[in-house]
Amino acid sequence: MSSILNTAASGLSAFQSALSVIGNNITNSTTPGYSRQTIQLVPGITQKLGNGYIGTGVALSTVVRNADQFANYQVRNTYSVKSQFDTFYQQASQIDQLLSQNGVSLSSGMQDFFTAFNQMNSNPADPAARSTVMKQSQLLASQFNNLQLQLNDYQTNSMVQIQQSVNQVNSLTTNIASLNKQLLAAPNSPDLLDQRDSLIQQLSQYMDVNVVNQENGTVSVNLSDGTSLVSGPQKMDLSVGAVRSTTFGTQIFLGENNINSVFNSGSIKGLLDFESNVVGKTSQIIGQMAIGLAQSFNEQ
Repeated sequence: MSSILNTAASGLSAFQSALSVIGNNITNSTTPGYSRQTIQLVPGITQKLGNGYIGTGVALSTVVRNADQFANYQVRNTYSVKSQFDTFYQQASQIDQLLSQNGVSLSSGMQDFFTAFNQMNSNPADPAARSTVMKQSQLLASQFNNLQLQLNDYQTNSMVQIQQSVNQVNSLTTNIASLNKQLLAAPNSPDLLDQRDSLIQQLSQYMDVNVVNQENGTVSVNLSDGTSLVSGPQKMDLSVGAVRSTTFGTQIFLGENNINSVFNSGSIKGLLDFESNVVGKTSQIIGQMAIGLAQSFNEQ
């Protein structure tokens, strides 16, 4: 009789555990980063009875976290690429607006300059014509300088944003390494695994990373070239270095190594592309225009 009651009690206990897990799933249905959990049941330890064995009910084996690592990988990659292009668009649209506004005044200034220059050529002895040329040339030079100063401001602002992003990356990798350490003691903890996956997804906003699951429950977080950012409870910090005379734009380092080239997506990649492909090239074109005008003026 007692064995029958014990078997029934084990079933009730397992059912109660299942209800607790279901309740937890419902409560956290809107919690960011939460993965649905299920319980795994196993037969109770059998007991020998005469020449055979009888079952003793059911037992709770473990609580399983239902997470699709391939889906997580796809989400991280998509999130990283979206962050890259969103950031680049936001920055580049400011330059587009700047050039739309200043381009009109710059074009007008160049037209006024050449008009004054042609008038002086028609009447070189006229002091008023020479004075107008000097005035228009000074105004045009001022417009070029102001446009370049504004481009410099955008470059400085981008560098500040990259520094802030690098600080966030270092904070996230610190927390991932800390969770790795905790998971060494509790490798199957659903809550710790959820927290770590959430941090890795946040990290993908700033940069593309490769995540490798280890047998001890930890993960390694690597750059696209295989360099390790996080390995178990250990991590390495990124840093932003001074702009060197031989390079343009913000330089990012891991240790002593420049790693600008390993960024393939993420908001940091968007900022780096903005600096090199928009600010740098626009500044170069403006400089070439100014030099060309100066040379043309000197040849007259």
